[in-house]
Amino acid sequence: MWRAGSGTKFNWTGWENLVKTPEGPIYLAIERSSDHKHLTSSWSTDGVDWKVIQKMDLNLGKDPLAGLIASSWTSPFSLRVYTAGANVMSDAVGNASIPLAISDNGKAISITERFGPIAKGAEIRIHDYMPRIEGLSTMALWTSRPRIIRQFGWGDFDGQIDAEWKALLRATDAVWNEPVLTRFWRKGVMVPNSDYQKETGRNHPMGDGLNKEPWKSLWAGEDRFFQLTVDINPPFKVWPKDNDVSDTSPDNVNGRIKVWAIAYELGQAPKREWLLIAQSPSEDRKNVAVTVPGFGNVKVDAAIRGSFYHLQEGKTGIRNVVTETAHNRDKKQ
Repeated sequence: MWRAGSGTKFNWTGWENLVKTPEGPIYLAIERSSDHKHLTSSWSTDGVDWKVIQKMDLNLGKDPLAGLIASSWTSPFSLRVYTAGANVMSDAVGNASIPLAISDNGKAISITERFGPIAKGAEIRIHDYMPRIEGLSTMALWTSRPRIIRQFGWGDFDGQIDAEWKALLRATDAVWNEPVLTRFWRKGVMVPNSDYQKETGRNHPMGDGLNKEPWKSLWAGEDRFFQLTVDINPPFKVWPKDNDVSDTSPDNVNGRIKVWAIAYELGQAPKREWLLIAQSPSEDRKNVAVTVPGFGNVKVDAAIRGSFYHLQEGKTGIRNVVTETAHNRDKKQ
């Protein structure tokens, strides 16, 4: 599929009758002519002899943004979906690095000496998105601290639903398997961050949309912004406002939140404690600088699964709270 521009409707570059496609593995290829005006899509069962799906006129210029999705849903026994797990970039000579995601947590896509990589010079990495689901579930849990969770499971097959459900269970198990987390979950107060208002003059990105009744009266004077200041995140002044949507194009360095971070506080000065929760959606990051109001600046590692740090007033050291989650127990068993 291709789009002429961001936000426009996609078009098909080719469509193959799946009923006539033999049992896999199937190799897919997309080739562009040297004059950049034609695109040919093909498939093969051996990586040598190729059947053309379609050749079409398509002018995307010299440097289009490209990605790869290869999906299969015809087998009655299993389903495997491979998608680009992150941005697909090419080097100076045009070789692509394609991070592949596989939805069923199964084996890696077959890259053998006989067939070679799926793209010349490509670096193949398997992206397991279950840690990301666990990490984002952790941030959602600690942002809202719900008494009850209702999970609507949906997936392409039972194994996917089961894996996503277990990721959510690991996030909730962590609350009760570590005494420090349990104390903060029950008694902690979320720490507001005034930096956003200082930089933007607004108390929340959705300020205008929520400055209406009854919300205006209910939330007058209430702290509403809790994302902490993180050195590698875009500055708050460029965050989307109201109904704006963030520009996430690769050339926009301010387009993505790289680390989510919130904190809880317990106790009174001079014996206060804080629980810092940091999560990096795209990759595990090290030495991320986070400002915790009341405590100061700290440098921590932010994992995709989410990381917890225990801070104590008057002490410079911080403790990385390692939770005995169901994930760790499963590995030991």
